[in-house]
Amino acid sequence: MELVGLGAWALVAAEWLAVGCLSGLSWPDDAFWAARWALWLLSGAFLTGLAQLLLAVVGIGFSSVPLVLVVGAIIALATRLLTGSHHTSMSSHHTSMSEQLEVAPRERITWLGLAAVLMAATVRSFVVPEAGWDAFSHWGLKAQAFALTGQIVDAKTVHEYYPPLVPLLEAWLSLHRGEVSIDFMKLVWPLVGGAFAICLAWHVRVAIGKHAVNGDDGEAFDAE
Repeated sequence: MELVGLGAWALVAAEWLAVGCLSGLSWPDDAFWAARWALWLLSGAFLTGLAQLLLAVVGIGFSSVPLVLVVGAIIALATRLLTGSHHTSMSSHHTSMSEQLEVAPRERITWLGLAAVLMAATVRSFVVPEAGWDAFSHWGLKAQAFALTGQIVDAKTVHEYYPPLVPLLEAWLSLHRGEVSIDFMKLVWPLVGGAFAICLAWHVRVAIGKHAVNGDDGEAFDAE
């Protein structure tokens, strides 16, 4: 990948992290920075896509990156206001629970294994050209049409009734690069997919940890 494309990819990741952070969404136990960042990236991607959708619906379009980010930030702050009190109470409850858990050595090995898999998948996505029916006959063509027009348009593909989040996020990456390429747009998915995998793993960890602390009979016991 050329430096311009790599810079666009990194900038999109930073924007999604910032918007997600503004939303105030976080895990009850935020000790693990990767899980916290992953949730911010996912929520930021969704809120940015929502901002693109709203601007398209009112007829303004999403060709202007700064305008989309401003709208996304406003939605994120509104989300923070609406969920702030609930998140605070949940955070204090789960933090006290998680303090009783220790990260065992085998768990550290598992997290390192997950990181290695995600790194390998990311490297592969950078070096292997895009392929598949969805890329060149459906999602990719819709993303290409969205990026070129700055609007949600009928790209004359099948399943036009599908929600537009996937092509909107791909189009967002193209807007940063300044050039539309179906093969390049696929690179949003190492970000989204990797963040989703980390969030899923952390959710399982928190759920198992809560069960270990509370026990089947509701009485706390040592996680070790």
